[in-house]
Amino acid sequence: MLKFHTDMAKHDLLKIKKLTAHIENKQILKDVSLQIAKGETVVIFGPNGSGKTSLLKAILGIGGIKIKSGKILFKNKTLNNLTISKRAELGISLMFQKPPKINGIKLSSLLNRLNSNSKYIEDVTERLSCSKFINRDLNSNLSGGETKRSELLQLACQKSSLFLFDEPDSGVDIDNIKLIGREIKKLMSDKEKSSIIITHNGNILDYIDANTAYVLIDGKIIHKNSPLKIWEIIKKDGYEKYKH
Repeated sequence: MLKFHTDMAKHDLLKIKKLTAHIENKQILKDVSLQIAKGETVVIFGPNGSGKTSLLKAILGIGGIKIKSGKILFKNKTLNNLTISKRAELGISLMFQKPPKINGIKLSSLLNRLNSNSKYIEDVTERLSCSKFINRDLNSNLSGGETKRSELLQLACQKSSLFLFDEPDSGVDIDNIKLIGREIKKLMSDKEKSSIIITHNGNILDYIDANTAYVLIDGKIIHKNSPLKIWEIIKKDGYEKYKH
């Protein structure tokens, strides 16, 4: 049984306390509790359909998720009833696993709206090899790896303090994972920023420095340990060890 502090410590950026949530009357999260300190990177493991993406959506308030009980606290503010825009204004950003295509909006135009530092945009664009599609419509005619890099470029240009990464290492080749992993590591070198990284296959762990990991199964957090220790068990035994 996991134990959590009852009060939010001053250094905690995010605290989720006994969160139960539903989608269309179906329970997807049950009594989920976790906390993230400023400057910390947390990894969440879990099999497909375990509620990982739903947890990120609950934090940002998207996807029709209804909180039935519990609290989400960010910068000591309760998020439960805040709009998506208010949560974003507080400093929360999400890298979608499968982002939508948006015609009529150029990636370059969006980046300029997100960040006024043109040199910074140029540097991140170059590091993520996004130059060849910077003037295309958002996520239009991109490969899987290009889409992931485009999403990360957008996140890097936002002045957020909590970044939510939904399986940044899924569906991409090793070269793209290297680019993505190294940029996430660089982004998270700012100790004023924190992140949650969801991963199913664990490949991203070769490139990032993560502090803590949780295992989420059937909407419940059932284990907490160091990311590498959990990943070694998953590689050896799958998630069966955590289901009993």
